[in-house]
Amino acid sequence: MGSLIRLADWFGVEAVICSSDCVEWTNPKVIQASMGSFIRKTPFVEAGEPGSFLAGKNRVIAADLAGEDLYREFGGFAGIFIISNEANGLSSVLEPIITSKVHIPSPTGSAESLNAATAAAVLLGELTRRQLTGQLK
Repeated sequence: MGSLIRLADWFGVEAVICSSDCVEWTNPKVIQASMGSFIRKTPFVEAGEPGSFLAGKNRVIAADLAGEDLYREFGGFAGIFIISNEANGLSSVLEPIITSKVHIPSPTGSAESLNAATAAAVLLGELTRRQLTGQLK
């Protein structure tokens, strides 16, 4: 979580929104990993049940191995990104709310998945690249 907070700070994410079963952002390990980002401008919102918080949002994008290829077919970034727990994946409560899924392709690797912070870094890096080059849809 600390790495996610730090990434949000670096990339200018509007807010980090967590469900009630997420790690406490005040956990000393989270604070240490955030490297001070927890005190800067990125709001940290505890949303309780994610299903009720996300219901009715225009675009809810989930990082998922079954999603569209981030580098080829993925249509855009405007919306809310869901980065789920690496071990448990997406909650079944979220499935009906998700409007699209995206995955980060592995050209030659054989690892099962990326950890949540690494996946978020790749997604946010690609978003920034598209914004800076005028390719954002």
